[in-house]
Amino acid sequence: MEDKDGCLHPEKVGGKYFLFHRINNFICGDFGSTPEFKERSTFKNTPIITPRHGMWDSIKVGTATPPIKTGKGWILLYHGIGAGGRYSVGAALLDLKDPTKVLSRTTDAIFEPKEDYELTGQVGNVVFPCGAVVRGDTIFIYYGGADSVIDVASISLKELLDTLTK
Repeated sequence: MEDKDGCLHPEKVGGKYFLFHRINNFICGDFGSTPEFKERSTFKNTPIITPRHGMWDSIKVGTATPPIKTGKGWILLYHGIGAGGRYSVGAALLDLKDPTKVLSRTTDAIFEPKEDYELTGQVGNVVFPCGAVVRGDTIFIYYGGADSVIDVASISLKELLDTLTK
């Protein structure tokens, strides 16, 4: 079993730590009593986000950055792999009280490889977010391009939230 792409939920849920991680080709979540997740051997690996047939994230999905809290829910940026091995980025809106409950997902990728340095490198056709910071209405997404460079992209928080709550 492949277990990768982990990130902690920024707040405890029901008094416990919550870990998003990728098991094989989907994002799952598990609770732990400490940030070390000593219960790892008993994880339930509850699926939260799975690939969607025929879409940009049809082969594999994985966490990208810790969720961003908004008044309408937690925005979870995630990477998805579609036909041809292309890594793109989408977003899901998770319930404020229960991060295992997905309220919505973007239909299309919000960010995909387009620049030469994202298309060509150690692994081509890749944008892979590793961190995000919110300043005002802007989410700055720090990402790796083609596994060869590091860059930053931005998106309007309001516009992304509007897309997720339509």
